[in-house]
Amino acid sequence: MVRRTALWLLAGALLLVSCAIIRSDVGSATAASLQDYAALLRELNRHSEAAEMETRAEKLRQAFQNPYPTPLGFDPVATLKEYAVLLKSREKEDEAKEVEELTEEYHLANLAHFQRSVFQKSQRAKLLGDKRIVPGERVGQLRLGDKLEEVVSVLGSGVPHGQGFQLGTTAYAWDPTGLWLIADDTTGAVLWISVEGGPVANPHAWVELATREGLRLGSTEEEVLAAMGKPARTVSDGVAKSLYFDRQGIRFTLPIRGPMAGKVAALRVVPPGTQP
Repeated sequence: MVRRTALWLLAGALLLVSCAIIRSDVGSATAASLQDYAALLRELNRHSEAAEMETRAEKLRQAFQNPYPTPLGFDPVATLKEYAVLLKSREKEDEAKEVEELTEEYHLANLAHFQRSVFQKSQRAKLLGDKRIVPGERVGQLRLGDKLEEVVSVLGSGVPHGQGFQLGTTAYAWDPTGLWLIADDTTGAVLWISVEGGPVANPHAWVELATREGLRLGSTEEEVLAAMGKPARTVSDGVAKSLYFDRQGIRFTLPIRGPMAGKVAALRVVPPGTQP
């Protein structure tokens, strides 16, 4: 039977698995699911396949325990999908659903790990570029009007978070890198760019970028007002304050409490003249 467990973020659909980003209980449950798959294959007299699945389960267990894992040689996500299909064919719908949930968690965690890795390594320069934020235009090399697929080619797929600021748009998050985008569903054009973090909280590499006036993640409210003047609109929800400079095409969000209180923890570049 499938092991039930609280599914936290998993890592692994890459053919490398790092135990540093996988909880031991979840890792054990994942390997156990492959062992369950092997047992079902044996019940069906598919013994050679069962032996292969037992080998995969053992490789996965070793990868979770090894701080310097070697390539698995198989894709755990694809394997779990195959298992779910077989369970459905045997009319074991509840167990198949559990495996499908496990598969999704595994995929999302791998996506997060991949995004974090590529941002920190070779692709980082492609995103940061000249390290300049230009209101109404770009954040580093990310430009308004770029195609979503161009970002995906660098960072992988973002996680969709529903409708953006209007019908026909979708918000996407690359949480491990502190990046959010809103794109047009039809054209794929990027309409809104948001980066978050700071030198104190969630110190993503976006802190290296600044506007011509020197405003960046971590700037104080006083610095923002001195450089930008009076905002077109100020919005506060009791948790954070947002300063809208939409004529120029930029917005700043400052937490009211916490380690980043009174400092820019997120900034957004929007088309100039955007209505608040």
